[in-house]
Amino acid sequence: MESGTQLFTVSYSNICYIEGDSIFDIPRMQMSGSKLSYWLKGLVIIDVIGLIVAAVWFVQIQQFLSTAIKTTGHIRAIVAEIDGEGDPTYTPEIEFQDQHGKLYRLRTIVSGNEGDHQVGESVPVVYDPRDASKASVDSLVELYLGVFIVSLVSLLMLFAGSVIWWLFNKEEKRKLDLLNNG
Repeated sequence: MESGTQLFTVSYSNICYIEGDSIFDIPRMQMSGSKLSYWLKGLVIIDVIGLIVAAVWFVQIQQFLSTAIKTTGHIRAIVAEIDGEGDPTYTPEIEFQDQHGKLYRLRTIVSGNEGDHQVGESVPVVYDPRDASKASVDSLVELYLGVFIVSLVSLLMLFAGSVIWWLFNKEEKRKLDLLNNG
């Protein structure tokens, strides 16, 4: 250590602040270790809850499909709506008959462009035999889009939290090594 440079540490929340040498100065806005730790624990809890919700949702879809009746519906109408950005979206309204001949209608959860579907077009449909109003278009997107989105967001947040934790611990280890070994 050069003469004239003061080096001392103040330790709280398992963080060592080293003053006197600008290379080691920690910005005032940096989150303390305990706050970061609570934040990361909260993030992990939210991620785990999201993954549990996605898993339960997936199982419910599988149970629905195990008893669902497959049929063919027909696009009855294309419903035009304005999205949040002011652009038109077009959602097919599908009509199908249950095993007793009763007509039901459903709208797809995925909308598209004007020419994506035509009135009269055939569409595969699955429905609950006990309650045909519980129906869906028989496609991966229609059935699993929600599960995919919840899983993806949870996994991305878990990955981001892991990277932050790793970077924070790597920096803390470097600081402690410098403090202990000079």
